[in-house]
Amino acid sequence: MSASYKLAGLLWVGLLPMFALPAATQAQQATTQVLFQNVRVFGGASDALSERTNVLVEDNLIASISPDASAPSGATVVDGAGRVLMPGLSDTRAHIMFASLPQMAFIAGNPSYMYVYATKDARAMLMRGTASVRDMAGNSFGLKAAIDQGIVPRPRNYPSGGMLSQTGGRGDFRLPNQTNPRFGGNIEQICLQGHACMVDGVPDVLAAGTSPTRLTSAPVNLPRWANLCLL
Repeated sequence: MSASYKLAGLLWVGLLPMFALPAATQAQQATTQVLFQNVRVFGGASDALSERTNVLVEDNLIASISPDASAPSGATVVDGAGRVLMPGLSDTRAHIMFASLPQMAFIAGNPSYMYVYATKDARAMLMRGTASVRDMAGNSFGLKAAIDQGIVPRPRNYPSGGMLSQTGGRGDFRLPNQTNPRFGGNIEQICLQGHACMVDGVPDVLAAGTSPTRLTSAPVNLPRWANLCLL
């Protein structure tokens, strides 16, 4: 059974680093049931925590929140010991492909190393309580597929594709001795890999901005401060 770490979007603050609960993959049809006992629930609607209660999860959906909720036969039971159970967090502006990757590894490193490294950052985000991210720059479509298939742990990823930046903007990672590709220079590897794209003028923005829609419906990242400073 794959350890995909998906369980109704619930993350157990304080105990999650100690427990890696298995969950059924999409290909499996058997019902999975997990009972969290003796927990205080933070629902997000207010600052208050619930009294100690139980939470029953069936097939990654919350079936019951009640002190009377009990574990069916064969269910996994986790004793919360009074700790807090809360919904998984959502990071609405993440860079999962290079969250902690050293800059030179991003600019000049081996692309395959970057993709493997990103799986480490994805797991670290999950263990910090983040269940889903909106990736606002980078070619993370392959990582998304691996997460969706249960190959690597979550968080669920909503990629936007490479960032779009004008020449000299935030997404222009050329070194001082590199010439603009329009004037004889080579296209940067990070552009060839789909992590960024230099665009100058409306036609470039339209062409590059609509390309990711072949793979996702997520928004495209335009680093506004870099663009506005040139207007």
